[in-house]
Amino acid sequence: MTLREASDATWDMIFLDAERPAYTSYWPDLVRVLKPGGLPVVDNVISHAEEVREFRELIRPRSSSTGAGALLVVRELDR
Repeated sequence: MTLREASDATWDMIFLDAERPAYTSYWPDLVRVLKPGGLPVVDNVISHAEEVREFRELIRPRSSSTGAGALLVVRELDR
């Protein structure tokens, strides 16, 4: 199943490890398919920082990176 095929507010957690330059285009569907309080985890944000720079700027106020390079994004409870 792809993000576009998923129903609204159905997933508690998504692990995103895909084509890094396309991450920003995934954001609207990530927000749509996550349940309120859901957690998107984005891989390779440290090891491939330049490739995900635009995505990190998009989600900056809602995120924090782990030491291993996964990005955890807080999904706001109200849309």
